[in-house]
Amino acid sequence: MRSNSSRRGGALRLLLIVVVVLVLLGAAALFFVDSAAAKAIETGGTYALGVPTRVESTSIGLFSGKFGISGLEVDNPKGYDVPRFLKLDGAGTEVGFSKLLGDTIEIERVEIRGVEIDLERKDGKTNYDVILANLQKLSGDSKPAAESGSSKQLVIKKLVLSDVKARLGLLPLVPATTISLPNLELDNVGTADKAATIAQVFERLVAELLASAVKNGGNLIPDDVGKALKQGLAGLKGLGNLGLEGLEGAGKVLEGGAKELGEGIKGLFGK
Repeated sequence: MRSNSSRRGGALRLLLIVVVVLVLLGAAALFFVDSAAAKAIETGGTYALGVPTRVESTSIGLFSGKFGISGLEVDNPKGYDVPRFLKLDGAGTEVGFSKLLGDTIEIERVEIRGVEIDLERKDGKTNYDVILANLQKLSGDSKPAAESGSSKQLVIKKLVLSDVKARLGLLPLVPATTISLPNLELDNVGTADKAATIAQVFERLVAELLASAVKNGGNLIPDDVGKALKQGLAGLKGLGNLGLEGLEGAGKVLEGGAKELGEGIKGLFGK
């Protein structure tokens, strides 16, 4: 017969094996969820905006319930001066690991930091026209959910953006200027009766950023840009007017001055 110490030693080894297996399974599950989350975000952003979207990394705390994103970049359409249309330094939230396994994920608060959006015009065309044209296809979208990021849907009660900037290169002969925008707080990105896909979260995020750039860009936003953006954003169903009424004309002064400067320069060279 084996001694009690031998039996205890065998039980202890078995317990250690079980613990190691559970840890390995947990690590594998986290790796799978991390990879799946990054892929879903990239797919949703690319589908919504029509340009490549990349996530540097995601992290999920199995016990802490914290979920984070580091380094998200959205490419500009081809032919513009800077390579990216939108970048986020990071984002974070707290959500139970078990909730990530459901079809609808309800989140109290998401915080996004280090946001920069690029608006520019080149050769008579603007980068935001391409983005808005892609966003408008989400209205009445009948494509499978997987194509817009994931079969999972989101209900985000509050989405907060801090350290927000816009690079504006929309005026002739005026170098692109980066301005700071107010922090944004978006309520009810997705609701209990109408949850949002990842692509629709991108739609709301980009629409709010474009509207904020127009509202706060002052004379750096030409009048025709303000009108075009207002019309384009109005075509996104379910987002409302985003507070853009009465902003036409905000950029007439500087735009007119830039045109006069251009005429003066041409006159110097007899052209």
